Amino acid sequence: MYNTLFSSCNIGTLEIPNRAVMTAMGNHIAEEDGTVSDADIAFYGARAKGGVGLVITECACVDFRTGKGNLRQIAVDDDKYIPGLKRLADEVHKYGSVLAVQIYHPGRQGIAELNGVESMKSASKTECRCVHQPAHEMTTDEIKEMTELFAAGAKRLKEAGVDAVELHGAHGYLIGQFLSPYTNKRTDRYGGSFENRMRFLDEIIDAVRRECGGDYPVIVRFSADEHME
Repeated sequence: MYNTLFSSCNIGTLEIPNRAVMTAMGNHIAEEDGTVSDADIAFYGARAKGGVGLVITECACVDFRTGKGNLRQIAVDDDKYIPGLKRLADEVHKYGSVLAVQIYHPGRQGIAELNGVESMKSASKTECRCVHQPAHEMTTDEIKEMTELFAAGAKRLKEAGVDAVELHGAHGYLIGQFLSPYTNKRTDRYGGSFENRMRFLDEIIDAVRRECGGDYPVIVRFSADEHME
């Protein structure tokens, strides 16, 4: 009955020892500066020790200065974070598991005051009815800059020995704000048709491939049914 569950599988060239996956969930135990904490090491290490084949961390910030969702999140936007990420990868690998780190920007679901900005970046100026924060439609220059932040974050993860990166396009965060016609009201090449709304994500994937190589595993998490507010 459990032969398949406990058999290995592959994501591209990455072999996963079994089909048990710990999906990303917020734990808010990183250091306040975005560094991986000892609590993070213990938390994810315990899951690997318990036999999970693929461990995926909570969402990590590609722009910790102005793109946090809370005060204690892992960050990937500076080389200073690489040693902590390597410690985390080494701990998960110690038990034979593989590690993916989920990266994101909250977009309109971030808190402007927390991030020291007047308004949060988003696909369009569409206020979130959950957090009620000011948001602005990103310029094409801001989109290009954000794409490079995702790619640079993924490159640091690879350098730290993290086995894969997951792009967080679900739960109403920035990538999802471009994907959804509910939040994306743009009239340029990033809005309107399904192809245009996919463009931001497509460009992020292309940029990650450019920085990390075509064989580095890229996972995308997205919402099949949004129930957005």
